[in-house]
Amino acid sequence: RSTSTAIKVKLLNTSRVLQVAQLAKARLLNRDSHSAPKPAEQTPAKQTRADEVAADETASEPLLEPGLDEAVFREPTDRRWREAWRLTEELLVAIDRESAAAGAKCYVLTLTAAVQVDPDASVQRELADRLGVDDLDYAPRRIQQLAEDRQLAVIDLVAPLRTVAAKEQTPLHGFAITRLNTGHWNEAGHAAAAKVIADRLAADWKVGN
Repeated sequence: RSTSTAIKVKLLNTSRVLQVAQLAKARLLNRDSHSAPKPAEQTPAKQTRADEVAADETASEPLLEPGLDEAVFREPTDRRWREAWRLTEELLVAIDRESAAAGAKCYVLTLTAAVQVDPDASVQRELADRLGVDDLDYAPRRIQQLAEDRQLAVIDLVAPLRTVAAKEQTPLHGFAITRLNTGHWNEAGHAAAAKVIADRLAADWKVGN
């Protein structure tokens, strides 16, 4: 009975603590709502014809797919992206060294974003112009430079898959039932990537790499 009573007391005390916490939270929220100045109401500006045209043009611009940051296509200009690249390069080098220590060979693959291998080259050009860059290949070039500096094995998929997409005029990303030229590789994309990777591995195996 004493154990049961102790448990009941503990539960009661716990519930009281929760009640106090909830009450304190409610009072803080109520105080903040009363003390915070209300934003002044603004009369919406009348939209001009020029504004409408600008809005239409913005809506028609190609948008990057969700999860893809445009900063990956150009040299970093802020501390956050410079740090991200530094960490990425350090991790690649570390993985390569650990693989070698375990007796395995590490290959770094430069994967493709859908826009990089769009069968319509004008789509690539349009985004590059909008971002103010010569092309969309900053990332694979940087990885290739790292490979040369730190003796890493790299298999670039961007250039060869772009060639396949342009030659066959076939989307390598996306699906007809959803949306083509966006998202993950489709069957054609996987097949093209598999061939590039297999050819490289076979070539390295023949020469004893």
